[in-house]
Amino acid sequence: MKKLFSIFLLAMVISNNTYADYDYQFLRIACIPEAGFLDISHQFVHNTAIDVPVKNVYQIFEESGFYSPHKLDIKCKFAGGEYRIVATQEEPYSGMCGATPDILLSLYRNEKLMIENVIFGYSCFNNPSVNKIYIHDSKNEYPPKEMEVCLSNNSSTEKVKKEECKWFFSNYIESYEKMFPLNSNRLNSYFKPK
Repeated sequence: MKKLFSIFLLAMVISNNTYADYDYQFLRIACIPEAGFLDISHQFVHNTAIDVPVKNVYQIFEESGFYSPHKLDIKCKFAGGEYRIVATQEEPYSGMCGATPDILLSLYRNEKLMIENVIFGYSCFNNPSVNKIYIHDSKNEYPPKEMEVCLSNNSSTEKVKKEECKWFFSNYIESYEKMFPLNSNRLNSYFKPK
């Protein structure tokens, strides 16, 4: 029995065919200049769903609008202005939540800050985050013609609202200016119980 166990243990040590489950995180960005349309969302893709070499994953997905959140700086230009999306994400590390570090996102319109370094997408540490941004900006209006921002609390507390999408329209400047520029302090205070 000891010999069988030793052989099994040796086979496990020698084998290099070990696989771990993990997710790739992407920012799905749709920029359609002709329509004045910009949509930014967070997307997980499980490693077992990807049939390409690991070293090419981000390059191949980027061709279809799925961008790596690591050091991203991309512009979307159309008649209503230029939007700049900047995202960063630490490399995975060992430790709690190390496999999925938070993505930090900033959004600028004509180089004016709209969203400042907020967590975008899933937060392993259950911090409030932005999950989706939709903008329609056909003219150079302030604020944009219409904008939707989906916020998530990520809290495990039942008494606190979980997710809410907020709409903003160019003819309601007051509500827009109460929310933007959106930063982590405004996002955290938005979900505090009233």
